[in-house]
Amino acid sequence: MKTKFTFLLLFAFLFIACPGSGPIIDPPDPPIPPVQYVYVDTCIDSQEMRNTYCPDDRIEFNKKYVEGIEPLTWCSFHKKPPDPPDPFPPKYETYSINWIGLLPWMVMQEMSGYDVDEDIETLIEKSRRTGASYIHSFCWIGDPGPENSYSQFAIPWLWVDGKVDFTKPNPEYELQFKFLAETCKKYDMEFRPIFFMARYNYYVFRPQYNHQGIRDFYTKEAKVIQKKFISDCIEWLKEVEGQNYKPTVLLINEPDHHGVDEIAHEIANWHEEIGDYVLQWTTPDRLWFDASHSEYVHAYFIEVGPASVCPKCGLQMGRDEFASRPCISESHGSSTLEGFLDNGFDMWAGSAWTHGAFNEDGSGSGSKLCDGIPAFRQANTEEYTIALTYGRDNKKNKRLYIVAFPFDPIQNKRENYFKAFVLTYDWERLNVYSVVNR
Repeated sequence: MKTKFTFLLLFAFLFIACPGSGPIIDPPDPPIPPVQYVYVDTCIDSQEMRNTYCPDDRIEFNKKYVEGIEPLTWCSFHKKPPDPPDPFPPKYETYSINWIGLLPWMVMQEMSGYDVDEDIETLIEKSRRTGASYIHSFCWIGDPGPENSYSQFAIPWLWVDGKVDFTKPNPEYELQFKFLAETCKKYDMEFRPIFFMARYNYYVFRPQYNHQGIRDFYTKEAKVIQKKFISDCIEWLKEVEGQNYKPTVLLINEPDHHGVDEIAHEIANWHEEIGDYVLQWTTPDRLWFDASHSEYVHAYFIEVGPASVCPKCGLQMGRDEFASRPCISESHGSSTLEGFLDNGFDMWAGSAWTHGAFNEDGSGSGSKLCDGIPAFRQANTEEYTIALTYGRDNKKNKRLYIVAFPFDPIQNKRENYFKAFVLTYDWERLNVYSVVNR
């Protein structure tokens, strides 16, 4: 009996003491920790952490996340904006650049299917960086001759069956006129149109070139067409600048009477009529005349007196309301100091004019050969600096307007020619005015 009890006691001991010798009892689960939350400013667009460039209206502030699943990377959607362009330098009311046939080139290219927008943006921005306030352009050419035929059809009216029809506006012309004005405004400049060109515009006002039978540029019938064109241009400018805008315009480039009295009087009378017509929209100080080849252009816009008497026939012109000579008279061929002096700069400085404009157009002196044509030379950067410094120091108390005239870069149909010109032109030369007057 004792032996049996001892065996049972030993068996019980072994059952308790030896692992695996009895049923397995799992330990209790550890307690579940409480849920933890975090709050993260989250970009709505990327669902990542907001960065410095996320706009406030695209941020969900203090968005609640269970800890461990919150975003841990910065927003990859909103990035640092590009650095702003260099600030534009000061601009000068008395400095302009005449880009010659720019507007006709734009019309011609667009009519051919080439988009000029990028080219014009680049050109006007670069022009603004020179300190210029105005961009000039001849409004149209229309010359069917071989030298200028590239822009024969880039005019305000349509050619129909080999002739211009003044009753049919060219829709592309209006679009490009306004685009040029808009681009100038974008860069805080103004477009100053040159409405007409002597010689070149004359062709379409001859009966063999128009359906209306108009026989000459200076006729009554032609002036009706011209006034309508001017009113259209001014309305387009007002659409861009606002209805209270007073445009600055030049009536016609280089009219010349070649010593013929009858033509001289025609020029004087045309300017009186067309000038008065324009003055219903602007002020006399914003009306420009090109007196390079004929002083008759402003004969009715100065005082009554000896200066406004026709030296050939004794006709007294002039008007009392213009005794202060408020309009701007422009002289061409002024690029080098030699050109300024040859064009009467010192005489102008001692005259009754209180202001005047000197333009490089037509310059025949200087070290810069223009497009390889010996007849057209201009001042290089150094020579232009000398000329403009002389003008600044010797204009006395007068207001001196300077018009730079980069020799025509657009007498070629190829758009890439213009691109090359814009990118390779000596822009330092066009910066001379701001350097001299800084």
